[in-house]
Amino acid sequence: MWHIWKARNTVIFEYNLLSSSEVLRRVVDDMDSWSCRYRKQADHWNVWRTFVASCFDYLVTLPCFALCFNLMYSVPGMPGF
Repeated sequence: MWHIWKARNTVIFEYNLLSSSEVLRRVVDDMDSWSCRYRKQADHWNVWRTFVASCFDYLVTLPCFALCFNLMYSVPGMPGF
């Protein structure tokens, strides 16, 4: 969620639209960087990493702003922006 929030701020404050695939790439990179801290949960961690990485094919053409909007408003109880 951190990179989605950062992409949202980039749109609002810097008027720069990141692609969804760029945001997902950053998420996967962070997951790879932090994986050593979650060795006990490695099986779950790898399932989530595989899932996020598999989203590249689906979201290649979807702008990140649309991704942020869809995620923020499709999750019950999640505040919008």
